[in-house]
Amino acid sequence: MNARMLEILNESPMDAGGTLISFERNPDIFALPDLKYDDPVYTGFFRNNELMGFMLVGFYKAYVNGKPETVCHTSHFHVKKEGRQKGFYYRASRLMFSESVRDARIGYSLMMAGNTSVESFIGRRHERYPDIPFSRVIHQGDARNIVVTLKKREPAGFTVRSATEADVDAIVDLLQKEFTGRLFAPYVDREVFVKNLSRRPDFGIGNYYVAEVHKRIVGVCAAWDCSSLKQLRILRYGGRMRWVKRLFDLLSLFHIAPRLPQEGGMFREMYVTDCAVEQRDPAIMRALLVRVYNDCKDRDYHMVVFGSCSGDPILNAVRGFVNVSLKSNLVLGSKDSSLLENGAIDTSLPYIDCALL
Repeated sequence: MNARMLEILNESPMDAGGTLISFERNPDIFALPDLKYDDPVYTGFFRNNELMGFMLVGFYKAYVNGKPETVCHTSHFHVKKEGRQKGFYYRASRLMFSESVRDARIGYSLMMAGNTSVESFIGRRHERYPDIPFSRVIHQGDARNIVVTLKKREPAGFTVRSATEADVDAIVDLLQKEFTGRLFAPYVDREVFVKNLSRRPDFGIGNYYVAEVHKRIVGVCAAWDCSSLKQLRILRYGGRMRWVKRLFDLLSLFHIAPRLPQEGGMFREMYVTDCAVEQRDPAIMRALLVRVYNDCKDRDYHMVVFGSCSGDPILNAVRGFVNVSLKSNLVLGSKDSSLLENGAIDTSLPYIDCALL
């Protein structure tokens, strides 16, 4: 089943101005959901016993209005080309949303901005399918793909270093303060934090960076290479990206930029996650980002991925970096329509973790 699901996923690359990109989950499509969710539930869409598509509803403990509760995240909605426009979403709605929402009052999904075929489902309900939740867009996600070129000068006033076991309590304290006020941020305490250190592949306390002022930790983030869980593959360079490829290959001769992968190859990406800085100060976040970026330069990465919700002041930390913004619609869903009314849920600063999407 894993191989069949990966095949369906890989049939839907993204076309960006003639450049064809594939978002892959090799070798195990279940690996990333098993890390993020306490209980991932897949629904398969079949025709004549042949799998035509699937959808994932994952459950985990997250903060809602400052308190932890179970939420659900709907993702991985993929259907083979010949299975589209067949109403699979509606016909499977009872199974997906009646039996599986369980104790989750609310849920969410992220949809690439401009994907009109998927966006058409937002807010749409049908009397024949009453199990489909009420839904509306509450915010936008903003993923910044920072292109690694020349090294950056590290900002004065901060000392940024790799974390050690002695820093765990200070890191957890910062993460708790940051996550508590952010919708859908994962619940964290010391036990959860230590568990994640051992569960995440290619990950440990050394993946964390801490920023200090006068030897006091004021900020933290982790840098995580998630290529064992997901990959960004370039299938075809088209449009202006053909010229970008030639430019980068030239710059690589002078060690200014990394050589971009050939068609069929993968981009090397580093994800910045578990970010928390005192008073949400972009200057602290920038100091952390510069250190991560410079380390990635030394290791020939193509991109550093850092994100939040649109309008979050912390995104100002990317100023001075060459970066491309990739936006998505954050959709809130609930069986209780009153929870979608303004003020029922604090949606002002939702949490978006690019590493585990």
